[in-house]
Amino acid sequence: FDQELEKQFYLSSLKPFPPESNGVAYSTGDVQELDGFHKLYEFLLPSIEYNLINLSQAKIKSIHRTWANRMHKDSFGSIHRHGSNVKVLILYYKIPEQSSNLVLIHPKYKMQNLLDPRQVPDNDKLALKVHEGLCILHSGDMLHGVSEHLSESPRDAVIFEFETL
Repeated sequence: FDQELEKQFYLSSLKPFPPESNGVAYSTGDVQELDGFHKLYEFLLPSIEYNLINLSQAKIKSIHRTWANRMHKDSFGSIHRHGSNVKVLILYYKIPEQSSNLVLIHPKYKMQNLLDPRQVPDNDKLALKVHEGLCILHSGDMLHGVSEHLSESPRDAVIFEFETL
């Protein structure tokens, strides 16, 4: 999986970066077809299902989409949301020291008015320090961004979007 993911990151670095990316940060296409993905997914699935049921009484209908993000030094992720009909799981795959954080934004903000999480006052956001191996499951309509990545080493995350019942 690591080797296949590296190839995807290389190919993605040659394309225009997604609008949520600022600085050198990019996303792969669908990672479901990469060698080793299904072993990773099968390993995570029992915990995902358990937490979906206990946190939101939801069950997985299908994987809506998957991708991976890579951030380089001084990049950050604009404030965004994924949509109200999905649940999002972020697997912090390779996270160096001085990595960026997930920043949750108070819902009173509108994403078209703010792009940079640093523009939001501290009392209207919550920065979650992430580390390698951490998984965060959240509703797709939760407004969030990614703080500035300060490490010389890249930060990799694998993201799953699930349609739920």
